[in-house]
Amino acid sequence: MLTQPPGSVYQVAYLVEDLQTAAEQWASLTGAGPFMAFPHFQFNEPMYKGEPAAVDISIALGFSAGLCVELILQHDERPSIYNDWRMQKGYGLHHMAVLSEDYPGDIERWAAKGAPAVFTAGFGENTRLAYLDTRNTLGCYLEVVEFTDFVRGALTGLRDAHEGWDGKDVLRAFGS
Repeated sequence: MLTQPPGSVYQVAYLVEDLQTAAEQWASLTGAGPFMAFPHFQFNEPMYKGEPAAVDISIALGFSAGLCVELILQHDERPSIYNDWRMQKGYGLHHMAVLSEDYPGDIERWAAKGAPAVFTAGFGENTRLAYLDTRNTLGCYLEVVEFTDFVRGALTGLRDAHEGWDGKDVLRAFGS
């Protein structure tokens, strides 16, 4: 069961140099984990600044109590929302995320507030996401994730893994 309602921040995401090292550091310092790895994560129809965007990333997701922590590693040097940020700011905080029950409406409302989508894609079972340009107001991007049954199930599984975790096997393949 997720504790944050849709529309509130449920996730913080970090660009990292190494997933294993970052997962171990998060676990050691904050008790976050276990982290479930998604190697070479596949987006559907990624668009960055209005252009098709090929991006090769691996991610790892874990919980620290009610907060989801995402670790992101880009494997190549192609321009992307991740590499462009890393080149400007370095590794560290990249975005926060909210869940949306009205994805098109929320994207429209944020754009009207001066936070346009700069990266959009799909993933999983017909789920959409957008990174909004909130760098000048929030200091990082804001990701809006469509709150589908697929997302609900995945996050519940990750949260359940955290609640029953014995502190071992910090980084695991998703589904193990």
